[in-house]
Amino acid sequence: MDRTQRQHQGVQKWVDNKCRGTFNYATGTGKTYTSILCLKRFLSKNPGRSILVVVPTDYLKKQWLVELTNAGIFMCCEVVVINTIIKHTWTCDVLVLDEIHGYASDLFGKVFQQVSYKMIIGLTATIERLDGKETYIIKYCPVIDTITLDEAVKNGWLSPYKEYKILLDVDLTTYLEDDQNFKKCFSFFDFNFDLAMKCVTDWTARLEYAKVIYSGSDPKKKTEVNKLVLANAFGFSKSLHKRKEFIYNHPKKVEIANLILEHRQDKKAITFSPTIKVAEKIKYGFTLHSKQTKKKRGLTMDEFIPLKEGVLNTSKSLDEGADIPGLNLAIILGISSSSRQKVQRIGRTIRKAEGKVAEVFTLVLKGTVEEAWFLKSASSENYITLDEHSLTAMLKGEEYTPKKNSKKQLILRF
Repeated sequence: MDRTQRQHQGVQKWVDNKCRGTFNYATGTGKTYTSILCLKRFLSKNPGRSILVVVPTDYLKKQWLVELTNAGIFMCCEVVVINTIIKHTWTCDVLVLDEIHGYASDLFGKVFQQVSYKMIIGLTATIERLDGKETYIIKYCPVIDTITLDEAVKNGWLSPYKEYKILLDVDLTTYLEDDQNFKKCFSFFDFNFDLAMKCVTDWTARLEYAKVIYSGSDPKKKTEVNKLVLANAFGFSKSLHKRKEFIYNHPKKVEIANLILEHRQDKKAITFSPTIKVAEKIKYGFTLHSKQTKKKRGLTMDEFIPLKEGVLNTSKSLDEGADIPGLNLAIILGISSSSRQKVQRIGRTIRKAEGKVAEVFTLVLKGTVEEAWFLKSASSENYITLDEHSLTAMLKGEEYTPKKNSKKQLILRF
């Protein structure tokens, strides 16, 4: 079965489910094309009906307008960014929600109330969310078909790729101090992340937790316990952020990213940085981020897309949805424990091209919680672990010895 046949199979599943459902397809397997096949089939029997396409970004809006025009159904469709959708009420026959996993938040989840629709199509590469709120989405738009990254690569619908975990040895003195403080405060909340965060942001939650610790009537004791909860809540928040700042902003990551790009100047690359500040420190290529004007971002993309080689440095703005032809190298400088984010980023790089074998490098600080994040987010176990010495040898085309991948299940302590 080729990819088109597989997509038509998905269309039939949508029809069989009364034209309601989500396509959980790996990036690059044709989510947009599959949804357009659904729309064309619907319109062939219901000409002139209205279609509303909701997207998370202006860049995706532009892509959708091109696809709908090429498909010859542009006149029946309206494409609107989610920020606008939730401010007004809308009516349509078919609602299409691109990147539907993002519409479970308290704000964007309003789309299901703001839009009156008869049929619905959801599109995502990974429906799962770290907060478990995908159940909210599934209630309105259940998953009806799934194509995994492994299935797509195995069937040749995406290009094969090599994934490298690059372990970086750095001085952890500062990190370990913050980590110790974090664990101390975290243990105060019985390692309950939701409880700790509620106590950080909500004074009533702090009072309730203080009552759990001390239910007596001594006012002096009550005051002491309230202060203890407050101190641990603020200590938890402060040390959590300091650990992340250490991991995300360590200069070693920029140094190694530049080293990789120096040896891959014949590639078309994308880098994913945790912050704009880090993205701007990479010395090769263009930089694209959310603080730039829409015009500036558009001009950057227009200049980069036609290139056969070069670098685009981003900070989260292209994690999802962007279709950039020709990419064959990705460097990830900042990760989370989200498998969705990892799959989306890999998907940017492995869109099908004849003879292409893509490379994905994830830079990880050894001895930090980032190692646990990597294991939790890993799309598969088929990655190659290198230290700096082995990486340098590999980049130079010399013999190198990969490190053995750890199968030890690290306890995720955020």
